[in-house]
Amino acid sequence: NREPLSTSVSQLYIKGKGDPWLVPERVWQMVRQFRMLGISEITGDIIIDDSWFSGSGLAIGSEQDDSTQAYMAESAALSVGFNVIQISVRPNTKVDLPARVLIEPIADNIVIDSNVTTVESGKSEISVDVIEDKGGSRVIIDGRVNVNDSGFTYWRKIFNPSLHAGFVFKKMFEDSGIQVLGGVKIGKTTAELPRIVKYQSPRLGDLIASVNRYSNNFMASQIARTIGAEMSGAVGTWMSGKKAMDDFLQNQLKFTKNSYQINNASGLHDVNRVTPGQVVKLLTFVAQSPKLKVDYLHSLAVAGDEGTLFDKLLNTVGEHNLRGKTGSLSVASALSGYITTKDGDDLVFSFMVNHFQHGITPVRNLQEKLVLILASLGQKNG
Repeated sequence: NREPLSTSVSQLYIKGKGDPWLVPERVWQMVRQFRMLGISEITGDIIIDDSWFSGSGLAIGSEQDDSTQAYMAESAALSVGFNVIQISVRPNTKVDLPARVLIEPIADNIVIDSNVTTVESGKSEISVDVIEDKGGSRVIIDGRVNVNDSGFTYWRKIFNPSLHAGFVFKKMFEDSGIQVLGGVKIGKTTAELPRIVKYQSPRLGDLIASVNRYSNNFMASQIARTIGAEMSGAVGTWMSGKKAMDDFLQNQLKFTKNSYQINNASGLHDVNRVTPGQVVKLLTFVAQSPKLKVDYLHSLAVAGDEGTLFDKLLNTVGEHNLRGKTGSLSVASALSGYITTKDGDDLVFSFMVNHFQHGITPVRNLQEKLVLILASLGQKNG
């Protein structure tokens, strides 16, 4: 860190390098560092440098889903809060009055267009959508909310995430007492500019835990593009991230080039193809690697404990035993991971089901039964 020469900054450049965990609380910590350095005014613009990544923020396959659900958030070199906003809709204290709408994080480029009325009777019915609007995002909310309901919370993706991040910084600067006289723009830093604050992401092992335990698609995309930038020595693109994954799978695991297909990092949509045997080979490789084993196993969801398996296999031999990763699409369900048998043998497994016809629930039930069979193998007395 370098102490500024005065209490004002003419222009402030913020350069992002792919941190997938720049949540609003961490932005606030950065802003407070500026205050502690004595900065009270930014006389010019906040300029966002997002050049660490290049190309579309949406991965291959995203054209199959045009929703604004949080799982469709775009990737960007500077991203705040997973590039989504939290939208809270609360009833007014009196009927026939507009509902109260709050968003987090607050940014000047977010416009709220709400037509939700507080009603005395009937079920609450609310629709929430987001559209691109003049470089920002317009939140469109329609419906009604019952006066006796506590309220509802929704998460939706935002548009132009780099600019959005800049506006979030601007609002937090102003809330902390730092006046910003200019606007927010996209630009590029130069080497001779003095650095005021540097903020690093959590370590990769901790980031992977959030990806795997909770199936965080946005973070998976961020990490893939960052690895692509680091491995290629250039900017992070979807193709450089894919090349890094291909190099590992083909050189370390000896997968043949045409035996699998990976076109995005999250697993969303039908553009990825791997076999259960390949997943087992990967999990076995990790379990046998002293450098990878501890962090990777720790990153997985645990049955009956945390992550996407927190409510699974309760009061069975699988509880606190199964460490795994779930995967679900509209017609696909996967469960892969590690289980220890009654005799103490460690097993690796992968169950994948595609194109089921009767809903995902019976498929998941079958996968869990198979896990319990594995956990019960080798029992000495029945």
